[in-house]
Amino acid sequence: MAAAGFETGLEWPLPSPELCEPGFKIEPSMEAAAWIKQTFVLEGGRHYNPEHAHLVKADIVVLFVNREEEDGGMPVVGRAEIIKVAGKPWKQAERLDHLCMLHGNLPQARIWLYGPAWAAGDYWQACSTAEHELYHFAQLVKEGEPQFDDLERPKLVSRAHDIGEFVGVARRYGINRCGGRAIDFVQAALQPPTIAPATFVPTPGVCACGVRLS
Repeated sequence: MAAAGFETGLEWPLPSPELCEPGFKIEPSMEAAAWIKQTFVLEGGRHYNPEHAHLVKADIVVLFVNREEEDGGMPVVGRAEIIKVAGKPWKQAERLDHLCMLHGNLPQARIWLYGPAWAAGDYWQACSTAEHELYHFAQLVKEGEPQFDDLERPKLVSRAHDIGEFVGVARRYGINRCGGRAIDFVQAALQPPTIAPATFVPTPGVCACGVRLS
């Protein structure tokens, strides 16, 4: 099932109709996972981004959910999760069994998407949400060398946000005294968007990391 954007050919996969309304269900989506990988990760994709090149061989699945969640009073619309099976043996067995029943295997990572928001937004909202979650997946590097597992997949770790600064610091002391990549952020903000129309306005919501996607 796919929805069409305002421009010809811009479509994105949707969850089943019951997941488009608030409730208490989850639904894995191979279609959404394939769309995200083909659109942003694989070379030649419509919105290919070389910053995600390390994820070409990564096993990332998608799970739609319609259970509402909030962070700071804002609805959570996405979450990036690196799969870990930890705890005592029985707990591990339960976790492993549940993941395999949902996805057919034990994936490396998972993107959770809030179905009602995903369906109610437009094409560019879907793109920006999906890429925000992809950016959370970095490859582990040791002594300057990217790390891989026994299946030659990248070992994944969580990536922090680029900016790392408070608005008040920028306001009071200037952007040149800010940490992180604040200057890069300002420079990017002053340029027109590279793939989305300048009129694009996301619907209100946050990633589970707390960052507004609006």
